[in-house]
Amino acid sequence: MATHRILVLDDDMDTCLNLRDVLQVMGDYQVDIAPDGASALDLMNAGHSYGAAIFDLKLPKLDGIQVYEAAMRSGSAVPTILVSAYTNSDTQKRAYDAGLFRVISKPVSMDQLLLSLIAAIETADKN
Repeated sequence: MATHRILVLDDDMDTCLNLRDVLQVMGDYQVDIAPDGASALDLMNAGHSYGAAIFDLKLPKLDGIQVYEAAMRSGSAVPTILVSAYTNSDTQKRAYDAGLFRVISKPVSMDQLLLSLIAAIETADKN
């Protein structure tokens, strides 16, 4: 598998580091970490070529959906998986209406996340 660059956005640094470690070992991914929406947008707008992104929903200032919408407006959006403990039908509708690739409930199954990530990257590779 070719190495793909993934952006992980979560304000919980332990979650970011754990995801990075798992993705690097299990999927041979290069992982960048952003602790907040502004940092994620800076990385995305800096011209990094991301194969996909994983965003938490609940963040300070901008939530994960708002970050994705801002990336769409700037032309830097990539297939993005939203993870959240708050995945009710309103959140899912809002996420899919914004164009997010997939919504996954916490606690996250790593198998489900990896399969979703592979599908997101395949979608990006086709475009």
